Amino acid sequence: MTDANDHSSQPIDDISCAPLFPALAQVMQPQAADWLATANDLIASAENAEQAQHHLLNAIGAAKRKAGHEAVIELDIFGTWHSDEIARLSLLTTLKQAVAIAQWPSILFDIFRQGDESEKMLIARTLHWLGENCDVKAIALDAARSNSIDVFSAIALNNPYPGRAYDDDTFNRMVLKALFMDLSIVQICQLEQRVTPTLSQLAIDLVNERLVAGREAPYSIWLAMRFDDLNENDRKTFIDHVNNHGKANNLYTIQSLKQHPVESSELLKTLMAEIIVAFNNITHHDYDLLAQLTCDLEQLIADIKKH
Repeated sequence: MTDANDHSSQPIDDISCAPLFPALAQVMQPQAADWLATANDLIASAENAEQAQHHLLNAIGAAKRKAGHEAVIELDIFGTWHSDEIARLSLLTTLKQAVAIAQWPSILFDIFRQGDESEKMLIARTLHWLGENCDVKAIALDAARSNSIDVFSAIALNNPYPGRAYDDDTFNRMVLKALFMDLSIVQICQLEQRVTPTLSQLAIDLVNERLVAGREAPYSIWLAMRFDDLNENDRKTFIDHVNNHGKANNLYTIQSLKQHPVESSELLKTLMAEIIVAFNNITHHDYDLLAQLTCDLEQLIADIKKH
């Protein structure tokens, strides 16, 4: 399997799907390659958009059977791509080029609605590319409303599209739904940049609800809030999770503080004391966690010195 993760510092919006297609060509059997080429030719040479969409629907449903489901390439945040997924993206890309750009959003939405779960996941996952130069936000909204955890995850996690297309209210609802589904919001693109006082309050409210019910909050929930956005009581809850409630809470509360530095020097010193307790409680067998916390401690110490 090819690894295309050689540009990790590249901005998310600049990540191209271009490496996918040659990677697929390298692993496809001749019969499968002939099938994909013929299917793309039929779509490209169709007399009108309706005929092109008809050819697409015939081909996209056969992709797994014809192209298989072999792991082909790792592509940055998008993870592992399989042969059937790349084949489907190839077909959709050809269709986009074959129809008028004004027609494309409604055509793609129609394909999304008709698709099975795997096809919906593929479209949701690739809106970053399929939605270039047009508005396909309606598909992203529909995917985020899905009761399927797989379809929802395809739009919500490791996907740059919501971060650039959703307004604050829609983005916040997506984050909360991910938390309710016990998904790790570490994988939500641009979360750090999209945290607002409203999202901070929604997140800490969920923490408090879980605590009242005798349940732990999702570990990654701390990444959806800024400490400075919280009231005094909620700050106490946050601080309590810095060195209590398990190592995962320790890590994510400290990551949150690193991402959103605290303005008050006195609060920073209080938090630092709690962090040092958490640091000392971690066994030296947890090498990865120790390394992460060491890095975060260095950042927080630098913040204190600034004050």
